[in-house]
Amino acid sequence: MIATEQQIDQEIWSKRNSLKNVYRTEEGRYQLALMVSEWRIFDVIDPADVEGLALRNYGIQFLERMGLLDGESLLPLLDFMLTHEWKQPVNEAGKEI
Repeated sequence: MIATEQQIDQEIWSKRNSLKNVYRTEEGRYQLALMVSEWRIFDVIDPADVEGLALRNYGIQFLERMGLLDGESLLPLLDFMLTHEWKQPVNEAGKEI
């Protein structure tokens, strides 16, 4: 996580925006979601799984380079996630209620 107190200069801001632009299309967002999943960022990884931990750390560093794990972005991200229903309940037949 990038500390809230950390200041960035124009060059870093510009690089972050250029990288974000790659993923702002529908296809780009899909690809980024796929990469985040493959990096296992939200998985519990056994500490003995050195390869899994390295992959997750790479993913976290990638998202930090994009500025997505900045302290200022955490609350809006959590607000968004908490105000949207991702899955709807289903009945016994598997149909949405």
